[in-house]
Amino acid sequence: MEIPAYLRVLWRYRLAVVASALLAALVATAVHFTVRHGALEIRAEREYSAATTVLLGGGPRSPFLSESPALERVPGLSAAQEEDLSSTAVIYAYLVSGESVRSGVVARQGPLGEREGVDGVRRTTQPFGSERNPGRASLPILSIIGTSPDPVRAVELSRAATSVFLEQALARQDADGIPEERRVTFTVTDEGAAEPGPLGTVALPIAATGVAVFLLGVLAILAVHGLRLRRPVASPAPPGSTAAVDGPSIEPRSERMPAR
Repeated sequence: MEIPAYLRVLWRYRLAVVASALLAALVATAVHFTVRHGALEIRAEREYSAATTVLLGGGPRSPFLSESPALERVPGLSAAQEEDLSSTAVIYAYLVSGESVRSGVVARQGPLGEREGVDGVRRTTQPFGSERNPGRASLPILSIIGTSPDPVRAVELSRAATSVFLEQALARQDADGIPEERRVTFTVTDEGAAEPGPLGTVALPIAATGVAVFLLGVLAILAVHGLRLRRPVASPAPPGSTAAVDGPSIEPRSERMPAR
């Protein structure tokens, strides 16, 4: 199998190819990164998310009980039905993501930017897991998430949304006249710090810059090689010829002497 000509050329100038790759990496780093506090940070804006974790409880159920307590039955009445709080957490997630909570957050934190928002999600994984890859657990745990390009703003949105939701839930319980012993309780177990989101499309411009610079370097190598092939080369003189050394031969002039 014959090797393509351009690959043979690149192999011949392999040091220049390596230099082009290093130059591409340096240019991509200089364009898309900056040095802050002694570390490289990407120039492009990334989305940050902060989550507040809320545990749902209430009633005779408790995560610290090994078994539910026995309830005394009243003759003629059916036993009380306990709500599945893991399913209720899904309803609360929709309420957190709804217009009512969003309006309350805007009233406290100002208008939301183009890439800002508040959302709720029922947890299905362990604390170190991510809901981007949901697990199989059904937990009575609600995460209230604030998202923003500013990490401080993301934390503020998450905590503001939590406060608004808890206040609205308490007001709804009071309005419905639900007795204290039958109310769902909300316990904030963690107020997480802002975490950067995945690079996603942010990595595409970095890769595009590096590839473009590298391709320009390869094209320059091929162009220089082509110019060298087109350069005219003087043909060598035939063996034994002294024309190139001594120059053109000059014949001696013969003069006739006048007759006496």
